[in-house]
Order: sequence, then structure tokens, then C-alpha cells
Amino acid sequence: MTLILCKLGVRETEVGGTTYKFDDDGHGRAVAEVQNLTHQACLLAVEHYTLPPEIVVEPEPEVEPERQNEPVSETEPTSEQEAETEAETITEAEPEVAAAPEPAPADEVVPTIPLKSSSKSGGRKDRQGG
Repeated sequence: MTLILCKLGVRETEVGGTTYKFDDDGHGRAVAEVQNLTHQACLLAVEHYTLPPEIVVEPEPEVEPERQNEPVSETEPTSEQEAETEAETITEAEPEVAAAPEPAPADEVVPTIPLKSSSKSGGRKDRQGG
């Protein structure tokens, strides 16, 4: 069996009294089965017809059954470890967002002096002491 691909899409073509119907093969290609070698040669001589590339069918990925009640190994990441890794990645990728604010330069710091209240200060009563 030889498949011929029509680059023009789905259509019918007659060669040597035989009508070939180029239909979609499920992979987005318009192909027809041509068994007659002379008809194959006639179609392939026209630029709109070619042999289709082979379709590589990839096997479906195997789905592992969910494991329950099994101890988590140290090498297997837990959801907490994955979250920490993700947080570290974000921190590394966006340092301006995740970094703590820098302290103000020393020349902009205003010194403060704590005030002591005493009962000997001009006869005023300390409001905290009673």
C-alpha cells in the first residue's frame, strides 16, 4: 500500500480512469491509497503530490498509580519541600520583590533620647506611678 499526500488538501483526482479521493487521515493530511505503480508515478510527477512523511506514534506516558500509606523517602520531595524550592526560586528570580528593605543610611537616622520621669523634677507627679 502506498499513500500519496495531496498538498492542496481534500479533493478527488482522476488518473487513468481511476478516481482517487484524498481525505483527511486524522493527522491533518489529505492522503489517498494508490496501488497502481503507473498512477503513483503520474501523481508524484506533479508538484502538488508527494509521499507523506511517516507519522511517529509516541506511546502514551505510563501513569503511576497513586501511592498511599507509604513513608516518604528523604530524596522524594514533599509538598512543603516543593513550596520551599518554589519560594527560593522566586526569591532568586525576583530579588527586588522578595528582598527585605534596606536600612536607611546612617546620615538620615535621627537619634532619639529616652526621657526619664522622676518625682524630683520640679514637683511634678509621675503619672505612671500614681
